[in-house]
Amino acid sequence: MDNKSDNNSDVHKNEADVKLMEFIFSIKPEALRDMLIKKHEKFLDNYGKELEGVKEKRGQEVVLKKRVEILPDKTDLLDYWGKGLEENLNKVSDDALAQEIREKITEFKKEKEDAEIEFQIKLGELEEIEKEINENNIQNRGEWLAKKVESHEKSLDFWKNYRTEEEKKADEERKKKEDLAKKSDEERKRKELEKKATDVKKVTTKKAGKKSKTKKEKTNDL
Repeated sequence: MDNKSDNNSDVHKNEADVKLMEFIFSIKPEALRDMLIKKHEKFLDNYGKELEGVKEKRGQEVVLKKRVEILPDKTDLLDYWGKGLEENLNKVSDDALAQEIREKITEFKKEKEDAEIEFQIKLGELEEIEKEINENNIQNRGEWLAKKVESHEKSLDFWKNYRTEEEKKADEERKKKEDLAKKSDEERKRKELEKKATDVKKVTTKKAGKKSKTKKEKTNDL
């Protein structure tokens, strides 16, 4: 029973292979080219989208790292400004100015607290995204995707510019016709120019003859 099942499976596989070979060898070059173009476009679309996701993730990581680096400096600077104002507050005798300084100190303290809170949030986001990048091996994945995209772009460019033998012959025939039409047009223009030059010469000669005759008649009258 098992042998019979295996034999049937082999028969179906062979029949499928034969049909595939018949399809491959019967397909026209133009159709094959179109199929390959569609294939590479599909891969490019899929790989391109995934690569954009990887780039976006790495971009988020870079932005978060910068933010995490800057926020402590911002906190220290706000703290320094606030303490500087507090030290000089007792030296101010003008009540209006003193009130303005107190408001500024309060503003600096609030900005400092906000910066500290933002730092903790951004640090947490950075840790999460770095964990995701490491777990999914995003760096290597991005490099692999970039190579795949480059490879499919080259293949797509090749097949889009690929010409079959029939198309090459058709191109040659079209070029020959264009060259003949161009030569014919150039010959026509040359003849037109020659005719114009001949016509001008005839007119000039005729005018010269009339002037000469008129001059001779005047001389005879004298």
